[in-house]
This record gives sequence, C-alpha cells and structure tokens, in this order.
Amino acid sequence: SAYKGEEKINDDIDNKKEGQNIDSNYDSIRGKEFFEATANSFSTKTDKVTDHNYQVMYGQFLLPFYKSKPNMKMLEIGLGCDMSYGPGMSVNVWRKLFPEAELWEAEYNNRCVKRAKDRGQLDGFRTLTGDQGRVEVLDRWIEESGGDFDVVIDDGGHQNCQIWATFQKLWPLLRSGGYYFIEDMQVGRAPKYQRAENPLCKKGLVVADKIKEIVESLTIDESLTIDTKNREEKIGDIEFVMCQKDACVLKKS
Repeated sequence: SAYKGEEKINDDIDNKKEGQNIDSNYDSIRGKEFFEATANSFSTKTDKVTDHNYQVMYGQFLLPFYKSKPNMKMLEIGLGCDMSYGPGMSVNVWRKLFPEAELWEAEYNNRCVKRAKDRGQLDGFRTLTGDQGRVEVLDRWIEESGGDFDVVIDDGGHQNCQIWATFQKLWPLLRSGGYYFIEDMQVGRAPKYQRAENPLCKKGLVVADKIKEIVESLTIDESLTIDTKNREEKIGDIEFVMCQKDACVLKKS
C-alpha cells in the first residue's frame, strides 16, 4: 500500500458520519475538550492532538471564530503526505468541525494530493500544490485562491524560511480579525531546518526569533528609553500573539 495505516484511512473515508454526535454547543471554555474529542473520534488520529496539544489554541481561538463566522475561508498548509499514518487526518477534523466554511488545503506533493482526491479524502476541499519556500509558488497560490483568508494554518515544510516567507506573503492578505497559526516551531533551532533560503528570508533565520521581535514591539515601548522607529510601525496590524508548546497564533487587528 502507499501508506502505513491505509486500512484505518479507508475506515475514516468510508464512515463519513464519525465525529458528528459530539455536542455542537461548545463554548470558548470547553473548546479545547471539544476539539480533542472530535479529533479522537476518528480511528486514525491527527498528531495535532497526539504528539502535540494544538487543541489548546484551536479550542480557544478557532472554534469560537467559526461559531461567529461559519462561512470563514480557511487555508491549511500541509496535507501530511510524509506522515507514517498517511495524509489527510487533519482534513477529517476540519470537515467535521467546519461544514459551512470554504476550506483550502495546500501541499508540496502533487501526486499525494491526486491520490487523496481519488480516494475522496479531499471532498469539500479546494487544493493548491507546490513548495511554499518558493516565492513564485506562493504568488501562484494567492492567484489561484484569491487570497483573502480568515484563517491560515501553517503545518507545512517546517523549514524556517518556508514558514517566514509564507507568513510575509499571506499575512497581508489575511482578513481583519483573522488568525494565523504556525505549528511545529519546536524544530526551529535544529540546523537542518535552517538550511532553506529565498528572496524573502536568509538562511539561518529562526521563526521563533521573529516572533520574539513582534512580542517585544507589542509589550515594550522602546521610544521611552532609546531613539527607535515608530512603535506602531513595528506592530503594524498584529493585535496579539499567543504561544503554546510547539506553536504560536497571531491575530490580525
């Protein structure tokens, strides 16, 4: 078979009603538990709730956002084609949680996307393909999708310059009040994740350091002590940053 755990993947595809009996009257307090329960309702579980605890940020921010705007436009980068259990596990979760949303999935591996489509794993999703570390690919994604996303989730290649170039391209197109999630930041200082480079990002950059700079601008008014650029210029349209283990989320003002 093409992937380990293929039988479980097929089980999840065949049983489209999995996860639908969960109480839909969640609130921001119970969002973490609601997200985790939905992810765990599938026979093959996304690593968002097994290896990581992303139910924290998604339960606190993404679920209430959908409740207030069911027709949100959301892009996730990273179908999971290199995962041992196969691609599309987070797609299952998004489909169940956000049935009224406009859902987009971006992935490097075009052949994997085609196989997933053929199996019905991407029903209800629009897709983009290519390497997010290439500026011309990001420009094509913007053209094909129209940009203007309410939510972006970067669970893609994890190279720092892939993440940072994508942020620089997509953040300006994020709608006011939207959220930008960056997963798997725990690998940022590993040398092999600092090798990529592109016109928007130099080799050796670490995304966590860029997030620190944003936090510094949000929390410290340097103009009180030193001559510096306008603080509001540095902050721009970032309303807040929240970080948890392995990940951060930024909200657009």
